[in-house]
Amino acid sequence: MTRLVFPVGQFGGAIRRPSEGIGFSIRRGDAVVTLEPDPGNLWLAAHGRPGELDTTVWTRDAVSDAPAALWSTLTGPGLIAEADPDEPEAVDFARAHRLLPRMHGLGNRAEHPDRFMAGYASDGMATFSWHQWRLWRESHLEPSLWDGCERLVENERGAGREVDARALLADTMRNLHIMFALNLAYLDVAR
Repeated sequence: MTRLVFPVGQFGGAIRRPSEGIGFSIRRGDAVVTLEPDPGNLWLAAHGRPGELDTTVWTRDAVSDAPAALWSTLTGPGLIAEADPDEPEAVDFARAHRLLPRMHGLGNRAEHPDRFMAGYASDGMATFSWHQWRLWRESHLEPSLWDGCERLVENERGAGREVDARALLADTMRNLHIMFALNLAYLDVAR
Protein backbone atom coordinates (compact mmCIF):
# COMPACT_ATOMS: atom_id res chain seq x y z
CA MET A 1 0.00 0.00 0.00
CA THR A 2 1.51 3.30 -1.13
CA ARG A 3 -0.44 6.24 0.26
CA LEU A 4 0.26 9.45 -1.59
CA VAL A 5 0.09 12.87 0.06
CA PHE A 6 -2.11 15.55 -1.55
CA PRO A 7 -2.33 19.22 -0.56
CA VAL A 8 -5.92 20.49 -0.41
CA GLY A 9 -6.79 24.15 -0.96
CA GLN A 10 -5.65 27.09 -3.03
CA PHE A 11 -2.53 29.00 -1.98
CA GLY A 12 -3.30 32.64 -1.27
CA GLY A 13 0.30 33.66 -0.68
CA ALA A 14 2.53 34.55 2.22
CA ILE A 15 1.21 37.29 4.45
CA ARG A 16 3.07 39.50 6.89
CA ARG A 17 1.32 39.72 10.23
CA PRO A 18 2.60 42.58 12.44
CA SER A 19 2.72 40.68 15.72
CA GLU A 20 2.98 37.06 14.56
CA GLY A 21 5.39 37.22 11.60
CA ILE A 22 4.91 35.47 8.28
CA GLY A 23 1.86 33.29 7.70
CA PHE A 24 0.62 31.27 4.74
CA SER A 25 -2.91 31.89 3.49
CA ILE A 26 -4.82 28.89 2.09
CA ARG A 27 -8.41 28.85 0.92
CA ARG A 28 -10.10 25.49 1.49
CA GLY A 29 -13.73 25.44 0.45
CA ASP A 30 -15.34 28.61 1.78
CA ALA A 31 -12.80 29.13 4.56
CA VAL A 32 -9.42 30.84 4.56
CA VAL A 33 -6.82 29.35 6.88
CA THR A 34 -3.58 31.04 7.92
CA LEU A 35 -0.74 28.64 8.70
CA GLU A 36 2.43 29.24 10.66
CA PRO A 37 5.69 28.89 8.69
CA ASP A 38 6.46 25.23 9.53
CA PRO A 39 3.07 23.77 8.55
CA GLY A 40 2.87 26.25 5.67
CA ASN A 41 6.18 25.08 4.25
CA LEU A 42 5.16 21.44 4.68
CA TRP A 43 1.88 22.12 2.83
CA LEU A 44 3.84 23.75 -0.01
CA ALA A 45 6.32 20.84 -0.10
CA ALA A 46 3.41 18.41 -0.53
CA HIS A 47 2.80 19.92 -3.99
CA GLY A 48 5.95 18.23 -5.32
CA ARG A 49 9.20 19.59 -6.69
CA PRO A 50 9.41 20.17 -10.46
CA GLY A 51 12.87 18.61 -10.82
CA GLU A 52 11.75 15.37 -9.13
CA LEU A 53 8.33 14.74 -10.68
CA ASP A 54 9.47 11.86 -12.89
CA THR A 55 11.36 10.04 -10.15
CA THR A 56 9.43 10.57 -6.91
CA VAL A 57 6.40 8.82 -5.43
CA TRP A 58 4.90 11.57 -3.26
CA THR A 59 4.51 9.82 0.10
CA ARG A 60 5.04 11.49 3.48
CA ASP A 61 8.65 10.30 3.56
CA ALA A 62 9.36 11.69 0.08
CA VAL A 63 7.83 15.06 0.91
CA SER A 64 9.49 15.67 4.28
CA ASP A 65 10.87 14.02 7.38
CA ALA A 66 8.61 16.27 9.46
CA PRO A 67 7.35 14.76 12.72
CA ALA A 68 3.88 13.22 12.85
CA ALA A 69 2.62 16.10 15.01
CA LEU A 70 3.40 18.59 12.24
CA TRP A 71 1.63 16.42 9.67
CA SER A 72 -1.37 16.29 12.02
CA THR A 73 -1.67 20.08 11.95
CA LEU A 74 -2.47 19.67 8.24
CA THR A 75 -4.36 16.37 8.09
CA GLY A 76 -6.65 17.33 10.99
CA PRO A 77 -8.26 20.32 9.25
CA GLY A 78 -8.17 18.57 5.86
CA LEU A 79 -5.35 20.59 4.29
CA ILE A 80 -3.51 17.34 3.49
CA ALA A 81 -5.26 14.21 2.25
CA GLU A 82 -3.68 10.79 1.86
CA ALA A 83 -4.82 7.92 -0.33
CA ASP A 84 -3.48 4.96 -2.27
CA PRO A 85 -4.52 5.24 -5.94
CA ASP A 86 -4.79 1.45 -6.22
CA GLU A 87 -6.99 0.87 -3.17
CA PRO A 88 -10.75 1.36 -2.69
CA GLU A 89 -9.99 4.45 -0.56
CA ALA A 90 -9.10 6.26 -3.80
CA VAL A 91 -12.80 6.51 -4.69
CA ASP A 92 -13.57 7.95 -1.23
CA PHE A 93 -10.75 10.46 -1.76
CA ALA A 94 -12.16 11.41 -5.18
CA ARG A 95 -15.68 11.78 -3.77
CA ALA A 96 -14.38 14.18 -1.12
CA HIS A 97 -12.33 16.43 -3.43
CA ARG A 98 -12.52 18.44 -6.64
CA LEU A 99 -9.75 19.09 -9.16
CA LEU A 100 -9.72 22.70 -10.33
CA PRO A 101 -7.59 23.93 -13.25
CA ARG A 102 -5.46 27.02 -12.74
CA MET A 103 -4.78 27.80 -16.39
CA HIS A 104 -5.83 27.05 -19.93
CA GLY A 105 -4.25 24.18 -21.83
CA LEU A 106 -2.23 24.40 -25.00
CA GLY A 107 -3.79 21.49 -26.86
CA ASN A 108 -1.91 18.87 -28.83
CA ARG A 109 0.72 19.02 -31.57
CA ALA A 110 0.89 17.32 -34.97
CA GLU A 111 3.94 15.27 -33.94
CA HIS A 112 2.11 13.88 -30.87
CA PRO A 113 -1.63 14.09 -31.56
CA ASP A 114 -2.46 11.83 -28.59
CA ARG A 115 -0.66 14.01 -26.00
CA PHE A 116 -2.03 17.33 -24.75
CA MET A 117 0.09 20.09 -23.26
CA ALA A 118 -0.33 22.56 -20.41
CA GLY A 119 2.01 24.99 -18.69
CA TYR A 120 4.47 27.68 -19.67
CA ALA A 121 7.83 27.04 -21.26
CA SER A 122 9.56 29.18 -18.62
CA ASP A 123 7.95 27.31 -15.70
CA GLY A 124 7.71 23.81 -17.12
CA MET A 125 5.39 22.00 -19.46
CA ALA A 126 3.37 18.86 -18.85
CA THR A 127 1.79 16.49 -21.31
CA PHE A 128 -1.28 14.41 -20.60
CA SER A 129 -3.29 11.68 -22.27
CA TRP A 130 -6.62 12.67 -23.80
CA HIS A 131 -8.55 11.37 -20.79
CA GLN A 132 -6.30 13.05 -18.20
CA TRP A 133 -6.52 16.26 -20.21
CA ARG A 134 -10.31 16.17 -20.27
CA LEU A 135 -10.51 15.34 -16.58
CA TRP A 136 -8.14 18.23 -15.76
CA ARG A 137 -10.06 20.59 -18.04
CA GLU A 138 -13.64 19.58 -17.19
CA SER A 139 -13.99 17.76 -13.86
CA HIS A 140 -14.32 21.01 -11.88
CA LEU A 141 -17.77 21.35 -13.47
CA GLU A 142 -18.87 18.32 -11.43
CA PRO A 143 -19.38 18.18 -7.64
CA SER A 144 -16.31 15.96 -7.10
CA LEU A 145 -13.35 14.40 -8.85
CA TRP A 146 -15.17 11.05 -8.82
CA ASP A 147 -18.21 12.65 -10.47
CA GLY A 148 -15.81 14.05 -13.07
CA CYS A 149 -14.45 10.56 -13.73
CA GLU A 150 -17.94 9.14 -14.07
CA ARG A 151 -19.00 11.96 -16.41
CA LEU A 152 -15.98 11.33 -18.64
CA VAL A 153 -16.79 7.60 -18.73
CA GLU A 154 -20.39 8.38 -19.66
CA ASN A 155 -19.32 10.80 -22.42
CA GLU A 156 -16.85 8.30 -23.84
CA ARG A 157 -19.46 5.54 -23.76
CA GLY A 158 -21.77 7.81 -25.77
CA ALA A 159 -19.00 8.08 -28.37
CA GLY A 160 -18.61 4.29 -28.49
CA ARG A 161 -15.43 4.13 -26.39
CA GLU A 162 -14.92 2.33 -23.07
CA VAL A 163 -13.00 3.90 -20.20
CA ASP A 164 -12.67 2.41 -16.72
CA ALA A 165 -13.38 5.08 -14.10
CA ARG A 166 -11.17 3.44 -11.43
CA ALA A 167 -8.21 3.12 -13.80
CA LEU A 168 -8.66 6.74 -14.91
CA LEU A 169 -8.76 7.88 -11.30
CA ALA A 170 -5.68 5.88 -10.27
CA ASP A 171 -3.68 7.17 -13.24
CA THR A 172 -4.78 10.73 -12.54
CA MET A 173 -3.92 10.50 -8.84
CA ARG A 174 -0.41 9.30 -9.71
CA ASN A 175 0.01 12.40 -11.91
CA LEU A 176 -1.58 15.06 -9.70
CA HIS A 177 1.77 16.27 -8.37
CA ILE A 178 2.78 17.24 -11.90
CA MET A 179 -0.30 19.46 -11.99
CA PHE A 180 0.39 20.85 -8.52
CA ALA A 181 4.11 21.51 -8.92
CA LEU A 182 3.60 23.33 -12.24
CA ASN A 183 0.60 25.29 -10.89
CA LEU A 184 -1.73 23.69 -13.43
CA ALA A 185 -4.37 22.68 -10.87
CA TYR A 186 -5.23 22.40 -7.21
CA LEU A 187 -7.50 20.22 -5.10
CA ASP A 188 -10.37 21.59 -3.09
CA VAL A 189 -13.21 20.01 -1.16
CA ALA A 190 -16.15 18.56 -3.08
CA ARG A 191 -19.23 20.73 -3.30
